[in-house]
Amino acid sequence: MSLDVDKALRRAARLIENAELTAAETIYKDILTSFPKNSKALRGYQRMKSTDVVTRPEGSAPSPQQMQAVMALCHQGQFTEVLSKLDLLLEAFPDAPAVYNLQGASRAALGRYDGAVDSFKRAIKLKPDDASSYFNIGNVQKETGALDAAIANYDSALKIKPDHVAALRNKGNVLQDKGDARAAIASYKSAIEIEPQNAATHYNMGVALQGLGDIKAAVDCYKQALRIKPDYAQAYTNMGNALYEKGDTAAAIKILKKALKINPNYAEIYSNMGHFLAEIGQPSAAIDSFKQALKIKPDYAEAYNNLGIALLGKGELDAAIDSFKQALKIKPDYAEAYTNRAHAFLKSGDFALGWQDYEWRWKKSNLDSAPLTTDRPAWQPQTAGRVLLWSEQGVGDMIMFASIIPELYECSEQVIVQTDARLIPLFRRAFPRDIVYCDHTEIIAENRYDSHIPMGSLPRYFRPDLASFQKASGAYLKPDAARAARLRQNLLGATGQSLCGISWRGGKEATSKARRSIALNQLAQALAAQNVTLVNLQYGAVDDELQALKRDFGISVVDVSEIDKFYDLDGLAALISACDHIVSVDNVTVHLAGALGQATRVLLPFACDWRWMVDRSDSPWYPEMTLYRQKIRGDWAGVFEAIKQDLRVMR
Repeated sequence: MSLDVDKALRRAARLIENAELTAAETIYKDILTSFPKNSKALRGYQRMKSTDVVTRPEGSAPSPQQMQAVMALCHQGQFTEVLSKLDLLLEAFPDAPAVYNLQGASRAALGRYDGAVDSFKRAIKLKPDDASSYFNIGNVQKETGALDAAIANYDSALKIKPDHVAALRNKGNVLQDKGDARAAIASYKSAIEIEPQNAATHYNMGVALQGLGDIKAAVDCYKQALRIKPDYAQAYTNMGNALYEKGDTAAAIKILKKALKINPNYAEIYSNMGHFLAEIGQPSAAIDSFKQALKIKPDYAEAYNNLGIALLGKGELDAAIDSFKQALKIKPDYAEAYTNRAHAFLKSGDFALGWQDYEWRWKKSNLDSAPLTTDRPAWQPQTAGRVLLWSEQGVGDMIMFASIIPELYECSEQVIVQTDARLIPLFRRAFPRDIVYCDHTEIIAENRYDSHIPMGSLPRYFRPDLASFQKASGAYLKPDAARAARLRQNLLGATGQSLCGISWRGGKEATSKARRSIALNQLAQALAAQNVTLVNLQYGAVDDELQALKRDFGISVVDVSEIDKFYDLDGLAALISACDHIVSVDNVTVHLAGALGQATRVLLPFACDWRWMVDRSDSPWYPEMTLYRQKIRGDWAGVFEAIKQDLRVMR
């Protein structure tokens, strides 16, 4: 009897292939009536009843109706069920490339990338001239990070179908991921020539142009994307970011508000807008924006980080630290949050925790300086031998951290200091003579040192608390004394007046520059007096400002043109030393004046840098320095009045 059953099962299978389903169903029922537990009959009958796609009317491909039935499940996201249906189809149609393509797409949707590639390759083997299979493999490889292979497959698709817009666009995206923005733009342009009304392509090209720093062209691309697709929230968002990079923060905020009208639940837009609001001095509005982002997306680490920055801007240190902690709970390796928390700790005077977090600065996505590449170990307090101390960050930071060089020297066999060449004459004059100095652009051979340490890491070992700053109290840099004396004699002449050096601009970025800087006429009017000669210490082009001050306000500021105050820092140090008092905003000048031990008055904005701490009128870094802080954001009047009172007493 078993032999008859086997024959019946084979006959049922042939009937199914010939689309004679009713006859096949009768055979299965007959078998199951006599043998209810026959597994082959049960499986065959269940397969036949579970799908209407296992018919082979003609040829080796499923019918459109069969494919549509499976596609309907795809649209519903039921990819596991789709794969089961496709397995049945492949039993009936083992040579159907379309089925393998759909199988590959379904596997990819479930994250089964290796299996997906196998499916697409099977489709290519069956139909080598099908561009879609190469395109699909490229997409999977893009997803898995095999970028070069993805580009190769997109190129294969384009050889078969040169007008394959999606392949051109995705190739551009992969080229962007590889960092080749120019090649990406070329690919996008080719796609736009074929399909000029595709908003996504214009948007992607804008992203590439923005990455190259061509903000105007990027904004034009975003605008074109929005003409095609007016509700394109992401295009509004990126355009807002681009306008911010351009320095037009107010316009950026307006653009982001438009994006929120389209998508009011877009947490990233609230976070970006909060960042922009904080930058223009609206921390309360910024905090509200970040909180809204977190209401929408509670696990948004970046929003917690930005909220912490805004709270720092309001002077709420404890709340800021808590916000950074929340960011780190969500994202434990978040270098930006660690670095910002370091600034909060240092500002509050918690140096031990602050310097510990400060080491995360090298893991940030946007580094302030390039780290040293070397096989030599990092310096530790117990390390003996020759140490390379290398520069990082700006000139002001180098000057401030240089106060620790003598202490490093005392516990090292030899010290090599790699720093900005403009500082070397000052360092060489001030520190032990056997220290070796090199320009920060010079590559130092590893056989010249046994260990290394960046300047910003010195305080971790030498400045763990406020008491440790006493080890370097007083001036630690020395000017060219003869040059300073000549400058003072020339500036004083026969007047015998007090010399007050002034500097009024600081900050690198547009927002920090606006926050720190003061109009020259405001500063000069506050300091001008009959027995005072104002001396220009401001680096950069200032002739027009000095002339306007004389013309409009009748106030003269002496400028020693022989000294380039940007490139000749040794000359600037001599000029600073020639003065009786220094009054300046937060910039390199105050660091240099403080290190020289000059009586220096620093004008600080409400949200000042971490190094000036909080609620202090002095600085542990520079004992001869006096700090004057804004009590109200943007209001310098109280600062000027306090300085005038102090200078009046000293005269």
